[in-house]
Amino acid sequence: MIAHDEALRRIIARAQEDTGFRDQLKAEPRAALNALLGIEIPSVMTVSVLEDTPTHLHIVLPADDRLNDGALEDEALEMVAGGAWNPFEERTMDSPLPPPDAGDPRWSTFGGGS
Repeated sequence: MIAHDEALRRIIARAQEDTGFRDQLKAEPRAALNALLGIEIPSVMTVSVLEDTPTHLHIVLPADDRLNDGALEDEALEMVAGGAWNPFEERTMDSPLPPPDAGDPRWSTFGGGS
C-alpha cells in the first residue's frame, strides 16, 4: 500500500516532468490517477486538481469531520469512515475494492498505518 504523502510525491513529480500527464491530471484526474497509481476513485467522491499560478496560491486543508452535514451519502461515508478506504493503495484493474474489514491489511488509516 502506498502512503498519502508518497502518492502525492509521485503525482507531483510526474506532473512536473510529463506535460501530457499534467494535462490529463487536470482534465481527467480519475484516469490519470488510475494510470499512475493503479487506483480507482469511487464515483461518489469528487476529485479536484488545482494548479498554483504566480498570482494564485491554493492551500489544501484536511477534511474537518465536524462539518459533515450529510454531504456524502451513507454509502460513501462507510467507504471512507475513519480513513478505512485508502485511495492510494496500489491495485490492479482486476483488484476490486474489498468490503470494509478491520482484519484486512489492505484497509488502514488514510495515509498508511493504523
